[in-house]
Amino acid sequence: MDFFKSLKLKEDEREVEPAPILRINGKPYAKMYHYCQAAPGEVSVLGRIRSDGDNVYTVLDVELLEQECSAASTDMDEQALTDFVFKIAKRGGNPSEYNFWFHTHGHGGVFWSGVDDDNCERHSQKTPYFALVMNKCGEMVARRDFQGETCCAKVVVVPTGAPSLMKECYSEVRKKVRAIIPAFKEDEGNGFYKARRLNQE
Repeated sequence: MDFFKSLKLKEDEREVEPAPILRINGKPYAKMYHYCQAAPGEVSVLGRIRSDGDNVYTVLDVELLEQECSAASTDMDEQALTDFVFKIAKRGGNPSEYNFWFHTHGHGGVFWSGVDDDNCERHSQKTPYFALVMNKCGEMVARRDFQGETCCAKVVVVPTGAPSLMKECYSEVRKKVRAIIPAFKEDEGNGFYKARRLNQE
């Protein structure tokens, strides 16, 4: 599929040997790619991962929750996150399996900001926590955090079984992402920011 051609893995300075391997199958990668392309700024996604042994982990699926985003930030809705965890538990799932955080940097570079570092370290005390940053050029960098130690992760994308999800993903972003956009007061001419859903005029 065409979007696999844009895949560009970036090096991270925090390498270890052997580096943990993060496998991403076709469907979750397709969703991640289209979420990235559909969002006008940044966007965050949670993912379910499985340990396959021998330092290999597989991303099984990803979920886009309601959130508020700007060109340089992403903030998941707390109630949406609570409802999501409750839904997983209610259907007999394990919320602790969602130890993968994917977010985008729009047209910017792929790197780890101080906010990214804090978020990863906060979630990595009991189990390994993986994170991945992607931009609209398809560049990606990934990491694993566990008990205070951070290292880069080697990403392996398996481009099989990837359905055509572009329409569905774009629609989902419009429904769930509230974009922070610049607006102006006519009487003062001062810039301020407000949030609106992408499908609002």
